Amino acid sequence: MNSYLIRPLQFEDSPSSAEIQVETWHDTYTSLMPERNLASMTLEIMVPRWQKIIQENKRNLLLLGAFEGTQLLGVAAGGEPREINGYDAELWSMNIPLKNQRRGLGRLLFNQTVKELSKQGYKSMYLYCIDGNRGALDFYHAMGAVVTNHLVERDGYSELLVIWDNLKHSSI
Repeated sequence: MNSYLIRPLQFEDSPSSAEIQVETWHDTYTSLMPERNLASMTLEIMVPRWQKIIQENKRNLLLLGAFEGTQLLGVAAGGEPREINGYDAELWSMNIPLKNQRRGLGRLLFNQTVKELSKQGYKSMYLYCIDGNRGALDFYHAMGAVVTNHLVERDGYSELLVIWDNLKHSSI
């Protein structure tokens, strides 16, 4: 069995974090969102964004990476919610490219994120997941989420509200 390390992302992880996000989006969302959205998901655009996110971290996000040795395999970001909706925290993103899925990384990243957010006093959490992303919706359900019928229309695609009312009992 592989041994993975979950740790906070550092500035030098920015290029790999961008690569993970770009690859994940192109793996996952090709048929779920307009091509114009995916066209803006390039390394040239995302590396500087990740550098800024990690370096400045103005929202005090928990930024975690799953590593095998020095290779970054997946990332998660969570913390302060972007909207007021009754939930303490938001899981902003979880990105694991298709080639790294089905290895337990999602569970490890999710559980560590929940553990750290709980330590910070967060008691509930939400995220928006692209409607039609069956793999992610099934994963979050397995992690204790309630997948609601609340649909939000975005720029050419829809997202479902996914909630955890009690973080302490949500991870498996």
